[in-house]
Amino acid sequence: MIISLHVEYNAQWGAQLYVTTGIKPKFAQKLPKDAIEMDNDGRGNWFVDVDAKRLTNTPYHYVLAYQRRVVRNEFGNGHFIAGITEAEGVPTLRVWDSWRRLPQIRSFFSLAFRPHKRDKSIMHDQPFPAVDMLDPDQFTMVCEAGNLKDEWELALIGNVPELGAWQPENALIMQQISRNLWSVSFSRITLKFPLRFKFIVVSRRTHQFVAWEDCTNRFFEPSVLDPGDSLLICNQRFTRPAFDDKNDNR
Repeated sequence: MIISLHVEYNAQWGAQLYVTTGIKPKFAQKLPKDAIEMDNDGRGNWFVDVDAKRLTNTPYHYVLAYQRRVVRNEFGNGHFIAGITEAEGVPTLRVWDSWRRLPQIRSFFSLAFRPHKRDKSIMHDQPFPAVDMLDPDQFTMVCEAGNLKDEWELALIGNVPELGAWQPENALIMQQISRNLWSVSFSRITLKFPLRFKFIVVSRRTHQFVAWEDCTNRFFEPSVLDPGDSLLICNQRFTRPAFDDKNDNR
């Protein structure tokens, strides 16, 4: 199986984006010999195909380098996809990543922050999307939301019937997979692109709509997609809830 990585990053002329695995290389350090060079389209889109075995049970990092020396690193301990080698019948998993910048709400990512006692069963130390049950033509969306109240949960809504057609009562409820991450998976067989979507807040107890995400509609259209390929969109970040009746999403 092939993992096709995509990430957006506007680099200065002469700088190059690489993928490294294992321990994140330090600033000014020379790149590891096995660092994977990425291609780009000249418009800030970087991509590379990697054998799934190289990303099995190990974190990977996007690294900006100049003359093979690290000039910029991402925030955090890297990206990780659990269960990627267990998928059968999936020729390519296309992963749309984003460069991990320092989060605005830093307290939720510090060692001082601890989850509520009742959430310990789901708030484990694996803040990564798991695709153990990956199927052909599956679409998985992952969103980071560290500022939700205990009584809230996240849902995905969009312009197509599979995403509720902008009707909050039909939005897809997301699963909380770690302290800050939410995920949802569904079939993409009948999905039509481009997608316009948002994340909304709903009641954890009743699933009733609470608020829209306070941002413009998000947009996604894959440049390449073959039959059987699965999609994984990582590192989306929930902005903040907008408590008004304004709805500009149709």
